[in-house]
Amino acid sequence: MIIKICGMRDADNIREVAALGIDWMGFDFRPDSPRYVQQIGSRAGIIPDYSSLKDNQVAASVKRVGVFADDMPQNIVTRVYNYQLDIVQLQGDERAVMIDNLRHTLEPDIRSGVKVMKVIRVHDAADLQQCQEFEPVVDYFLFDLSATDSDGSTKQTNWNLLENYKGQVPFLLGGALGAADVVRILAFRHPQFVGVNLNSCFESAPAVKDVALLQTTINQLRKKSTKSQPTKHQPTKPQPTKPQPTDNTESRSSDIDTSQLPWIAIRLSYLKQQQIDQFFKDNGLETFIPMQYDLVASKTGKPNRVLRPVVRNLLFVKKSLDDAQLYKLMEECPYSMFAIRKNRESRDLYEIPSRQMFEFRQMCNPEIELREYLSEEEAKLKPGAPVLVKFGPLKGMTGRLVRKSKKYYLLKEVPGMGVMLKISRWCCVPLEE
Repeated sequence: MIIKICGMRDADNIREVAALGIDWMGFDFRPDSPRYVQQIGSRAGIIPDYSSLKDNQVAASVKRVGVFADDMPQNIVTRVYNYQLDIVQLQGDERAVMIDNLRHTLEPDIRSGVKVMKVIRVHDAADLQQCQEFEPVVDYFLFDLSATDSDGSTKQTNWNLLENYKGQVPFLLGGALGAADVVRILAFRHPQFVGVNLNSCFESAPAVKDVALLQTTINQLRKKSTKSQPTKHQPTKPQPTKPQPTDNTESRSSDIDTSQLPWIAIRLSYLKQQQIDQFFKDNGLETFIPMQYDLVASKTGKPNRVLRPVVRNLLFVKKSLDDAQLYKLMEECPYSMFAIRKNRESRDLYEIPSRQMFEFRQMCNPEIELREYLSEEEAKLKPGAPVLVKFGPLKGMTGRLVRKSKKYYLLKEVPGMGVMLKISRWCCVPLEE
């Protein structure tokens, strides 16, 4: 049975719940929700572009579910990419056409293998007829059995209504399920029933779960003794040693990367960017691929904004291993690649300082307009003086102030490429070497 715990946000609570032997963990991206998970804003003042989850908060074996309701597709795509979501849960008035377009946007460039789950609120048998529209485009249904009584209290719909569901898409039960429902859950039978969604009935406060109560309930659902002690999930593959964050605060915007580790740039011999990116992640390394929106015509001819990699033969990897370990790891990958070195005569890898990479990633935010990407050669040919941005949304950043078509841009270079953002030259001061 799949056990999904939804509405998570607190860093310590996430770690504790992830250690209970659950299968899925849900994060609510609906702005009006008391469990809303915000992205981290950069200290440079740019539009938020980073996940507020640290790498070690969610066990590798726990799938991440993002909850959305009538959100813009580009917002969903951005969060799937930033939070590495495994499942998109849609619980608004989304239609099948929108879901199909979303899937084609996500697969395979953004998140290969991502699943979609549609929430259906079941108050009577007629509500289950909605499933027919969505069966071709979703992987799961979540049947919300909660209902509001005349006095405003929450009750549950008659579970026997689900006998009317004859579809082939598996479903989870949800909606005000609590510890008192364990016996009913274990007794429930349906050929497509695969799991349960637990949330508010196990909270001591919004987004804070009662770990002890969850542990008891999970043990009962797993048919384990309530005396057994929880054990933490172990990664399915050996993980290299990774630096741990210096604090557990998930909303801290000034410390995106507390490790201060440098990054390296890797050129790909084949267009297998998604596969190589996943290879490094499976081995415990953090990666980054610059993304941008492209206009792609749908089947009806209507242009859709699709998030795609800027270049397909380059990716960046945080250097949490030494050079010898990285060379060995690259040799083990089934796809050919090479890391950019300091020079041709040396095997020492070219290291991109943490701060430089931080600013580069901020400037690559796909939501920012008036931005241009350049090849490494084009960036080097651009004349411009080093500057520090003192005012405006890019405050605190450094780069070269360059001019193009009577407009000024802040140019940031890393091995393999460069990125430019439009800026007023009056916001910049010369950077003292």
